Amino acid sequence: MPRTIVLDAVGTILKPQPDVITAYHDAGIDHGSRLSREDVAGRFKQARATFFSCDNSAANTPAGSLPSSDAIEHQLWKQLVDFVFEDVNPSRLFEQLWDHFASPSNWAIYDDVTACLAQLQQRGDNLIVASNFDSRLHRIMDSITPLAAISTVYCSAEVGFRKPDPEFYRAIAQRIPNDHEVIMIGDDHENDCVAPSLFGWTGIHLNRNRNRNANPSPQNAPSVSSLVDAFCCE
Repeated sequence: MPRTIVLDAVGTILKPQPDVITAYHDAGIDHGSRLSREDVAGRFKQARATFFSCDNSAANTPAGSLPSSDAIEHQLWKQLVDFVFEDVNPSRLFEQLWDHFASPSNWAIYDDVTACLAQLQQRGDNLIVASNFDSRLHRIMDSITPLAAISTVYCSAEVGFRKPDPEFYRAIAQRIPNDHEVIMIGDDHENDCVAPSLFGWTGIHLNRNRNRNANPSPQNAPSVSSLVDAFCCE
């Protein structure tokens, strides 16, 4: 059976360098913030949950409840930066961070990505990237080998909805041939495993922090610790 492999972006094939909290903390210092790295990490986590609904259950997210666009994503990230850095004027700080994460030089791929994508492409699988991101993702993808070879990239800002909104997956499903088996993999259990399974896709949770020899708990199954474990031992 022909397959479409749907890959999440950040935390799955892409990682920021330096990591997000380090980038935020360093930028805050540049603008006079006295927040510790631990303060930034705690406030960032709280703001993500508040502004981006990161704790949403896939099964209980109504269709159309998580709209997305470039303007919406820009505003949400601005609100997040305003919340995190209460001790400085955040306007210029936000623009610095926005530009930082738009630059391909501040992103890298995981060690297992190149070999795994090559094998999937050799097998003839249809590869798609589907991510909660704005249109900056295209420049990043196009600038990093081997990601530039993936021609189909869906970001929430262009789809119109953010994961785990059912409309996100429905919009992508309409662009996949009906006879394809669809497998989605990503680092968010709700967004990339539970939600796609509600559409009849196979959802795989990529937990890079899990010991590959450990038995996954039932609520996290199917779960893998690397892309190699997911696809390259078939």
